Amino acid sequence: MNYLDIKKILACSIAISLVTIMLFNVSPTLVAHTEASPLIVTLWADQNINVGSVSVWNDGDNVHVEYDTIDGWLLTYTHLYIGKTNPEELTSAPGQFPYHKRHIIGVDSYPYVIALDDIDGYHLKLNKQGKQTGVWVSNGTPGVDVGDTVYIAVQALVCKIFCETAWGEGDEFGTNWAMYFTYDIQSTQQDYPPSACFTWADADGIGVGTVLNFNFSYCCITSDRYHSSNGYILY
Repeated sequence: MNYLDIKKILACSIAISLVTIMLFNVSPTLVAHTEASPLIVTLWADQNINVGSVSVWNDGDNVHVEYDTIDGWLLTYTHLYIGKTNPEELTSAPGQFPYHKRHIIGVDSYPYVIALDDIDGYHLKLNKQGKQTGVWVSNGTPGVDVGDTVYIAVQALVCKIFCETAWGEGDEFGTNWAMYFTYDIQSTQQDYPPSACFTWADADGIGVGTVLNFNFSYCCITSDRYHSSNGYILY
């Protein structure tokens, strides 16, 4: 058996393993955190009252952060931080968050749409003595790409019979029970298997990528122990 045969055997083994994983549906989601399958965190009021959730996803241009309340709770004010700086390096004052909205008539849902090109880092302004103040200043280097991690803090004033401060669940920071979580910017392009062994075909007319053509001829002919054939595998 020569070196080329060994390479083909390894390629075939890897390819078959990938197909087996796909068929048994244990592979990772190819396109994660879409509108249909967002990242969701609980919206907590007064630290222990579940008043709803916050959903996060991105498309090719924007990050979407949507507040949704339950059980009659209404949003009367929302503050959102999304940025490249860990808020532990800043303050937990919602008034400094770059995005905010007053809801004069309480609402049970509110979406923020933030352009990927607008997401920036922040630092604390210095006073004349060179000491940090509580004022946030943008770094002036906006923009994030696929794979970048951003920090998100969601705060709201929610009301029903009475009003409470609410935060999206995550790690605590600042001088109160403020919380933040992280989000990785997702690719909106489906990651296909190596084209040498896999090709995608629209054989059933539904759309590209619905049927997978596994090229045994290329990947699995290494010696007399392997035979040549082509097979369609439903995906």
